[in-house]
Amino acid sequence: MERRKLTKEDIDKVRDVEGFPLGTDEDIIALSDAPYYTACPNPFIKEFVEEYGHPYDEATDDYHCLPFASDVSEGKSDAIYNAHTYHTKVPYKAIMRYILHYTNPGDVILDGFCGTGMTGVAANRCENTDDNFRLQIEREMPYVKWGLRYSVLGDISPIATLIAGNYTADVDIEQFEKDANEVLKSTAAECEWMFQTLPEKKENSLCLRLSLPDFAGRSRIQNRVRTGTSTASGFASQCDSGCQTSGRVLQLLPGGSALSAAGSQNQNAVRNRSGGDKLLFLH
Repeated sequence: MERRKLTKEDIDKVRDVEGFPLGTDEDIIALSDAPYYTACPNPFIKEFVEEYGHPYDEATDDYHCLPFASDVSEGKSDAIYNAHTYHTKVPYKAIMRYILHYTNPGDVILDGFCGTGMTGVAANRCENTDDNFRLQIEREMPYVKWGLRYSVLGDISPIATLIAGNYTADVDIEQFEKDANEVLKSTAAECEWMFQTLPEKKENSLCLRLSLPDFAGRSRIQNRVRTGTSTASGFASQCDSGCQTSGRVLQLLPGGSALSAAGSQNQNAVRNRSGGDKLLFLH
């Protein structure tokens, strides 16, 4: 199937389908990559199945397959799996075993509850997978036939189908790498200062380091605040009026004096005044 622009006439064909998203036609068209991904019920599914599917004839069909009866265990450290988190996500390598067992190259697979599209990834990888996994499968399942399977993915969640569409889209690797490097470059220019750990040493200055290891379920975030000189007791008293703890975040408010140097005893005093272990250390 050739790529094409989704039109309002195409959208009108599925506008009354349950689960049609709340949004303007212009936004749906802008998000879509027709016919392979549409940000609404896909009006091209019938055409897709007619082009890639095989008509079923009960009189001549000889499909026979015993139930898959092996334990399947796959880790969740694969780079493709971790590219985007999603609840109840299944590693695509686990799905591949079922697809290879029950289907042949060229078959069409329907996943009506696709989530982020791991069934589609698995169907694509049946044509092109890494050598180590191929050897492992051929030892466990020597009867399998390698080759592309076509997949139809659907989900009532628009964000799920958006992620699935990007997981399974044809990508120009060189252009993707170029664009990704541009994003990393611009992000570093804007945000790199937040991750510096060796600030310049200035006379009469303070480097205060706040560690929030479980902020929003993410990895450690560190902030640094520089202020003028004062005493350890002055900073400790400031925490009563100049600091607030809200949830897992410690915020320093403007105003008050600050600490130029603190020993372990003063660190403990500050720690107690600022709300338990939210302030982990000063240097």
